[in-house]
This record gives sequence, C-alpha cells and structure tokens, in this order.
Amino acid sequence: MTIAGSSYFITYSERIYALLSNYLSIFEKKTKISEKDFKNKNTGEIILFGADRTGKNILNVIENSKERFLIIDYNPKIIKDLSKRGYNSIYGDASNLELLNELNFKESKMLISTISDIETDILLIKTILKSNKNAIIIVIAHKIEDAIKLYEEGASYVIMPHFLGSIHASLMIQKYGLNIEEFLKEKSNHMESLKKSQELFKHTK
Repeated sequence: MTIAGSSYFITYSERIYALLSNYLSIFEKKTKISEKDFKNKNTGEIILFGADRTGKNILNVIENSKERFLIIDYNPKIIKDLSKRGYNSIYGDASNLELLNELNFKESKMLISTISDIETDILLIKTILKSNKNAIIIVIAHKIEDAIKLYEEGASYVIMPHFLGSIHASLMIQKYGLNIEEFLKEKSNHMESLKKSQELFKHTK
C-alpha cells in the first residue's frame, strides 16, 4: 500500500463508513449468547476479538455478511453495550487459554484480532490453526518486525494502521469474503513490501 493509497482511505473513510452504515438495520435482531453456551459449540463463522474503534470499523462490515459471528472483548462496558444492542458477544481475555479451549474453532472460517499485542495474537493464531488450518486470520501490528513475525506464524493478513488502516481491511473483508486465496495474495504482496521497507530503514538508521 503506497502513501497515496493510505491517504485515499483516510480521506474517504467517513464516506465509506456512511455507505456501510446504510445496511446496519438489516441486522438489528440478533440473539445474545452467554459465556456458558460456548463450550463445545460452534461460535460462528467469524470471530472478532476486540470491539474498540478499529474493531467497530470492521464490525460494520462483517455484520452485513450472511455469516454468523461472535464478538469477544475484555472491556465489560463494551460487552454490556453490545449485548444491549443484540450482538452475539461475550466478555473474555484473548490470552486466557481456558476461554480459548472452550471455543469451537473447527467451523470458524475467519478470526479477526484488533488487540495489537503480538504474544496474544500469536497464541490466537496457533490455537485456531490447530483446529482449522484454512481459517483466515487478520491481526494488527504497529511495527514492521511484528508484522513479519505474525505472518511467519500463520496470519493471513496483518493490519498496519500507519500503512493501511482498518478501513481498507474492512473493504478487503467485504470484497474477498471468506476466500482465503485472495487474502494470501494480499499477504504475499504485503510481506514483500514490508521486507523492502525493513531493509530501507536499516540503511537510514
């Protein structure tokens, strides 16, 4: 993604958000699922860890898909708000192995984490890949070396806010849906760009 491309999505982010918001009414009726209901049960085709500002941008897109989805967040206020609005959501810590072991990742086709903690994201990547090696995994990194590490661990795509932004990631989800081949193409192009940037930064230090 070039600087010009990044600027494009920043400039038009409000317009894109407004466009996506037109479809929100379709998904007003959703059933809340309690934490005790998740053990050994399918948690949905899409799982979103973290519903903060970045997560909300992505949520606006995935809720328009026909796939069932689950939101997990460590902030009780966010979960309370989501539950009131009828979203499938539970309170939980993504680094909690007990919680992860209760989730059924076998039928989950996409996992999105906006946590931006590399150790937690690596744990999520390893956990879901054990159950579903074909799952699409989207995470966030703020450093080039972290992004490369996450790719090496098995992430399908790494959002880098300074280079890309969650708006573009949302558009990718909308465009590619659950087609992992398209995400892997983006992954290959992004890794090549990151490595070139890494080499450039080494020479400028």
